[in-house]
Amino acid sequence: GSFGWAVLGFFFPLIGLILFLCWMNTKKKSAKQAGIGALVGFFGGIILVGLLGFLFYFVIWDNVQDSMVTNTCQEYYGFILGQEYYDLWNDECD
Repeated sequence: GSFGWAVLGFFFPLIGLILFLCWMNTKKKSAKQAGIGALVGFFGGIILVGLLGFLFYFVIWDNVQDSMVTNTCQEYYGFILGQEYYDLWNDECD
């Protein structure tokens, strides 16, 4: 029942689950360590993916969208319609 099985289960939850199922009747302490590591690793991974998704959506994607809208608006009004229309429609891009 060493701590190493918990670490293995944390970094590789599927292996920890398999070890838990194989050892639950024969090596109870090692199975418990591998199972706890697998549970913590699995739910920790879900939380990490959720936090990274939140960070990407609300911080990074908002800046990307603002940049894309501003560049597209300036290209459309400035280059396609011509410079005289760009000055007329410049307020649309702000």
